[in-house]
Amino acid sequence: GILPLIQSHFSINDSTTTLSKTCSSIASTVSLSLMLIYGQRFEKRSLLLLSSSLYGICNGISLLSGPKQYWLFVSTRTIASFSTSAFSVLLPVVFADFSSDRYLGRVLMANAFVTLIGSMLSTSLSSFIVISSLPWQSTLLIGPSL
Repeated sequence: GILPLIQSHFSINDSTTTLSKTCSSIASTVSLSLMLIYGQRFEKRSLLLLSSSLYGICNGISLLSGPKQYWLFVSTRTIASFSTSAFSVLLPVVFADFSSDRYLGRVLMANAFVTLIGSMLSTSLSSFIVISSLPWQSTLLIGPSL
C-alpha cells in the first residue's frame, strides 16, 4: 500500500506510521458516538455540508504537509476521518428525508453499490499509483474521492 511511501516521505518508522491509523480509528469511533448522542439536535443537511467541507479542507491540508510536518499530517487526517464517519452516518438519513418506501430502498441499494465500486476502484488505483512514479499524495487524493 501507500504506507512505505508515507514512511519515506516523512522519514518515520512502522510504529510512528501506526499512530496515524490509530488516531483515525479513535476519531471515527468518537464521531459515531457523538452522532448517536447529539445527532438529533442539529439540522442534518447542515451537518452533511459541514462534514464534507471539513473533510475536503483537512484532506487538502494533509496533502500539503512537508517532510517535517508529520504531526500536521496526522492531525488533519484524523479530523478528516472524523468528518468522513459523520458523513457516512448522515447520508442515509438525508436520503430518508427525500425518499420513502420502495424508492428509499432503491436509493440505499444504489448508495451501497456505488460505495462498493468506489472502494474497489480506489484499491486498484491506489495500487497502480504506488508502483508508478506519481507522488504519494496522488493515492490520498484519488482514493477517498471515489
